[in-house]
Amino acid sequence: MDSHRIIHAAWIDDESFNLEFGKRQMATHFQEINCRFFQHPESALQHMNQHPVDLLFLDIQMPDLNGFQLLERLISPLPVVIFVTAYDEYAIKAIRFSALDYLLKPVDINLWKAATLRAVRRIQNDRQSEQLQSMIDQLRHKKLEKLALPSLDRIDFVSVERIIRCEGQNNYTHIYTMDGHYLVSRTLKDYEEMLSDSGFVRVHLSHLIQISQVKTLRKKDGIQLILYDGTSIPVARSRREEVLAALGL
Repeated sequence: MDSHRIIHAAWIDDESFNLEFGKRQMATHFQEINCRFFQHPESALQHMNQHPVDLLFLDIQMPDLNGFQLLERLISPLPVVIFVTAYDEYAIKAIRFSALDYLLKPVDINLWKAATLRAVRRIQNDRQSEQLQSMIDQLRHKKLEKLALPSLDRIDFVSVERIIRCEGQNNYTHIYTMDGHYLVSRTLKDYEEMLSDSGFVRVHLSHLIQISQVKTLRKKDGIQLILYDGTSIPVARSRREEVLAALGL
């Protein structure tokens, strides 16, 4: 989500004089905000539930539907809310709705500008956080396609889907693929972490296998997995349940 896209706002007040004030101030100080103005809260509620807004300037005492009732009927997530009201006795209740500010009429323009600037910053920061989280989630769930396997004089790039199994030996790992064998100076734990979202399961202290390479499961003297390349791999007792679950058993 682009943190610099247009901010959509709504200003709700049953008194036309107060809406005119809002229109003048928004046009003068915040032309970049797309703000709609509503004199009837029911109409505003219907609009916002169909077209969510980022920022809401809201009166409290209005006929038919007061400001708090409107918020209770508004589909979440709620926008950033700035109350603009003639009544100071609702300030504590406003806290329950996580209001950014509570401005009393007649509105001090400087206080209103400061509150609106804070709202804009919060909205943009939230968008940046959402964008960052989205990027993290995409990277986290992006399927690993190739592994770089370094050796003394070269780096081989191996397709993950062609890896059959990995076998740990102290601080080294033997990687067996459909095309050959590689010895890499990294631990089996490293490859377990790298391949955890690619269909690989740690079946033993020394063995990490691609679960789709299992051809046969033998139960004599513990569990043994026979892979398509003919290799027999023991399953550690402590990992039996995890392995059986991965096999759909």
